[in-house]
Amino acid sequence: MSKLTIKNPYGDKIIFESGGKPFRLISRNDFGNIEYSLKTEKGFLQRGVSVVSKSMQSKIQPIELAILSNSYSDLKKRLKQISNLFEPEYHNTDDLTPFTLEYEDENKFSEIKVMRAFLRSSPTLKDKPDESIKYYQKMLTTFLLPEPVWKSKYYSEELLTTQEDLFVWPVSIQDGYTFGSISQGGVEISNDGNLSSSLIVEFKGPATNPMLENLTYGESLKLNYTLETGDTAIIDTSYNEPRLLITKADGTEIKAFKYIIPEHSDLNMRIRRGINEIKFSSDDTTAVEAVIKWYRNYTTPFGGE
Repeated sequence: MSKLTIKNPYGDKIIFESGGKPFRLISRNDFGNIEYSLKTEKGFLQRGVSVVSKSMQSKIQPIELAILSNSYSDLKKRLKQISNLFEPEYHNTDDLTPFTLEYEDENKFSEIKVMRAFLRSSPTLKDKPDESIKYYQKMLTTFLLPEPVWKSKYYSEELLTTQEDLFVWPVSIQDGYTFGSISQGGVEISNDGNLSSSLIVEFKGPATNPMLENLTYGESLKLNYTLETGDTAIIDTSYNEPRLLITKADGTEIKAFKYIIPEHSDLNMRIRRGINEIKFSSDDTTAVEAVIKWYRNYTTPFGGE
């Protein structure tokens, strides 16, 4: 059974299920249809055009829902719940109300996938309740999806340690995720999403000029900074909100973009689809560690469909 959980910014939520009662998910309507903007240039000898790059665009997503009740009074009660859930915030600007969509398919081995969305229109009731099915009320609501990518609800996480420049076995911290496997260069991490994923790296001191490398794709991040015992450095390569923050043992925080070494400055570093060989190192031989976290990304909430 498919479930779509809709949460508003106040913490209210309703679970809509395919074939469910009282709240029913009628259509998943093109959840996976992603539109791209293309940048092109003239091809070789000016014959045709070549696509240079493409980027995802925001999209409008209609979702058809329904209420199936046993009585008119129950229908009114459910409609009030719907009204509370989709109550828009009032602003003097054109800001939209932020929501979270969670999708799960219990008929398959499928993790919960999450998307950030903004309410574009509250539910529009379709005519009157269906007389052939007592107190069955359809409705249509519309969301704006600024980044139409479904993310795994829980991140994958690997603890990597070095000892005399050699990797030891990485520890998978969360249950349900596959261990990385050892190779000569580093640790092989498998990303079974169908889109690349940004990552969060946490270096832990002591470490002199720590560096993380994706050997498979030739990307690297290195800091020109010595982390003392108790210090941490967090690098987040999220496209919209990249950050680099060093936290000292005494709690002092330092915004640290200036410490990135130019020749190792891939702030767009990703965990790509498939196998990624990841290596962590530093300029000394002290046993140090780093934690890598990432969310698997999908073009649809249905996984491999």
